[in-house]
Amino acid sequence: MASYKEIILEKAETEKIIDFRQEFLEKNATKFIVPNCSEELYNKIANSNPHIKLNLIRGKLEIIPVLAHTDEREAEIVGQVRNWRVVNRHLVGHYGGPSGAYKVPDGAGGTNILGPDASIVPPKANIPNMPPLQPGEPDFPQVAPNFVIELRSDSDSASDVHEKMLNWMIGGVDKGISIDPFTNIIKVYTRDLTTNTITCHEHHSCTRATRIASQVLPGFVLSLYDIF
Repeated sequence: MASYKEIILEKAETEKIIDFRQEFLEKNATKFIVPNCSEELYNKIANSNPHIKLNLIRGKLEIIPVLAHTDEREAEIVGQVRNWRVVNRHLVGHYGGPSGAYKVPDGAGGTNILGPDASIVPPKANIPNMPPLQPGEPDFPQVAPNFVIELRSDSDSASDVHEKMLNWMIGGVDKGISIDPFTNIIKVYTRDLTTNTITCHEHHSCTRATRIASQVLPGFVLSLYDIF
């Protein structure tokens, strides 16, 4: 794993940056953090930088590059979800990869904008009506997926990924899987719909032969063969 270098940017400094891909190269950073970011600034960065990943969590913006080996693993994950979706179209309203994002409740009366590595949303009948998008506004569905997968990259610490998974669950996700190829640990997060309690089960010493079944997506089994 490469060295982890997180750089904090002031809002005024962030507004002047056009190409964050170049900024990552110049500053040799693995992640940029903007502590007090508005949704307007988030939208501006998202529109100008489709090649990076963004999370807006309680006003803190995370700007994350997409690295080559991470991109290959993400493609494998999305491919497995897509293959499941092909034979289960009646169970899917929307599915997405790392270029998408969702606006979900933050548990404190506000919203977070989170981008998963892979996600499944139930059929459209279960998705609340959304207001029409304004010109130039990114399309972030205001609905929680019922299933998400997150892959830890060189830009993430283990605690970063865990915090994000908790935010997904608080936002209404039914089941989430986090994959850590650096520690070979898989974490499966579930939310009890009756008590709204979040549970995390850890699977240690996972290998390429490990398979994780989902109780939320009938018949879906995540294979780690081309991920680890």
